[in-house]
Amino acid sequence: GAARVSCVTPVRRVAGREGFGRALPGDGVLDLARFASTLLDRGWGGLVSVEVLTRELHGLSATETARRTYDAGAALWR
Repeated sequence: GAARVSCVTPVRRVAGREGFGRALPGDGVLDLARFASTLLDRGWGGLVSVEVLTRELHGLSATETARRTYDAGAALWR
């Protein structure tokens, strides 16, 4: 199996609805450290990928995007 990890941030109301945007793990409002800890405590040994689609990352080089994404995800799984 695999787990995809991203965090969410509150965003403005759009078309009368409130929504959330995606953020790097640790930059949003979800307790991803608790999520990761729970998976590890239950013996999770599958793959983990960070899935973030933000405008901020789109403006960076591929190398910088990979570095930031890796750093944010690795902090949860150590």
